[in-house]
Amino acid sequence: MKTYYELLEIEPQATVDEIKMAYKRLAKRHHPDANAGSKQSEMMFKLVNEAYQTLSNAAARASYDAGMKAKREEQVRSQPASVSPMGGVMSRQPQTNRDAAKVFEAYFGIKRK
Repeated sequence: MKTYYELLEIEPQATVDEIKMAYKRLAKRHHPDANAGSKQSEMMFKLVNEAYQTLSNAAARASYDAGMKAKREEQVRSQPASVSPMGGVMSRQPQTNRDAAKVFEAYFGIKRK
């Protein structure tokens, strides 16, 4: 699912004025009166409105940003860490079969062909 920033097509450091301009542009594009009968436009209009209500309020935005940060940190923590042959932590997941083989060697001391 997209973040509110992605939904409004803005950067996380956007100012209140930039948020308002993005909201107006997208609300006009997805307004139910301009897209009669389109369930997708109606849903987008509601999501854009929800994003604007959250990001235009300083306290709600701070809470939203804190929640997003916690969610990203949880995703990083939930990825299994790989151990390099030297005993240090490599990337979170092996990038190639060669990396996976190094991890296997580090744990079991057996070279795979």
